[in-house]
Amino acid sequence: MKPPLRLLLLGGSEQARLLAERLQGKREFTLFYSLAGRTRHPSAIAGHVRRGGFGGTRGLAAWLRASRIDALVDATHPFAARISRHAAAAARECGVARLQLRRPAWTPEKTDQWRCFDSLPEMAQALPSGARVFLTLGGGGLEAFASRRDVDFLVRCIEPPTFSDRRDFTAHFPNGHLILARPPFQAKEEKELLTDWKTEILVGKNSGGMATQGKILAARELRLPVWMLRPPPPVPGPHTRAVKAAERWIWRQWRVKPL
Repeated sequence: MKPPLRLLLLGGSEQARLLAERLQGKREFTLFYSLAGRTRHPSAIAGHVRRGGFGGTRGLAAWLRASRIDALVDATHPFAARISRHAAAAARECGVARLQLRRPAWTPEKTDQWRCFDSLPEMAQALPSGARVFLTLGGGGLEAFASRRDVDFLVRCIEPPTFSDRRDFTAHFPNGHLILARPPFQAKEEKELLTDWKTEILVGKNSGGMATQGKILAARELRLPVWMLRPPPPVPGPHTRAVKAAERWIWRQWRVKPL
């Protein structure tokens, strides 16, 4: 029988987890699942799990060679642009087939009140003084808003955020409120949260996906302004938006693998 395809799946998104589940238990594949390690208690994942960075393009290329990887699927978070660039360069250097699996961004409807930005500092400075803001950026990017002591923030993260000066959340947001919760979030619950907080502006990253879309639907129903950070452009090369299409690509790599 043909030897299994040795596959590196760069995780960090719901699509990555779903793809790993679809490959679980298939003898045709040896799956290595990589996480950056920012979330200390990730959801259960199929495959050989690796946590932590690789050390840039050079480190990833060395790991690909040492692990005899045949194919790489980059299913990282849409805003993880650095690792995507490293993955593209390392795969090219090692002659490893690469596919980027990236879910589509959300798109506003005609009645939505969206305002889009290219950077977090630009967004932070544009907030009106005295606004009540629901800030949903995850653990990264909060420092850009810490100087706005004149804005009331409700911040939601999966785990307590960390800052470069190692001070805690209260030191950076003395008037802020922190919620620790893990998606998925339903639209009904999000509507209640936005209403109870008396939210005036919803701020987030346009990362797409179903797990956190509830806040978009809730803001639409409440006719709230939504401020979005635009995602970085995808890395040039083969890419898909669908988990099933990524699975078909992986099967093709196995079929062309030499005996």
